[in-house]
Amino acid sequence: MIFEIPVPDTEPKWLEARLYPNPATQELTLDLSYDARWVGKEVRITGMNGQPAMLVKINSPIQKINISKLSPGMYVLAAKREDGVSVLQKFIKL
Repeated sequence: MIFEIPVPDTEPKWLEARLYPNPATQELTLDLSYDARWVGKEVRITGMNGQPAMLVKINSPIQKINISKLSPGMYVLAAKREDGVSVLQKFIKL
């Protein structure tokens, strides 16, 4: 007898970018340690109105982002690689 186990359609959670803490006041940590190809790419942070707020270059697989100068509110963090893979996460600045 052969049993088949279905393969999930989505990648495992450990293959996703992690952004923490959320909400945050001074600093965010963007954990991209699952894929070193992110190093050297840029992360854009925009307000919910679409206005650009910050541009950060990823220097490390676990990148610290100083958000102390942002006004309180909700923001979107976005990054995209040449191969089309993207990161899109919301966070709240207190």
